[in-house]
Amino acid sequence: MTRFMIPLSENTSPTAQVFMSAFKQLPAKERSAFVQALLTDAEFAEDLRDIAIARERRSESAVNLDDYRQKRSLRNQNA
Repeated sequence: MTRFMIPLSENTSPTAQVFMSAFKQLPAKERSAFVQALLTDAEFAEDLRDIAIARERRSESAVNLDDYRQKRSLRNQNA
């Protein structure tokens, strides 16, 4: 792998790796401006929030949807 190929994951396309490499080559001020532009896109910003929440909670154990609904229903009845 050359210094221009930054591994994102094993399933990442070469195009995405090129974009990441180009981003890393930008001066800090331009990287900041680019990220700021991305964050002004509501859909992209929402995607980033979702990814951040998923990464933050990935160590939590899964909860069965039916169990969650039942507990939520009971909680709402007692409120």
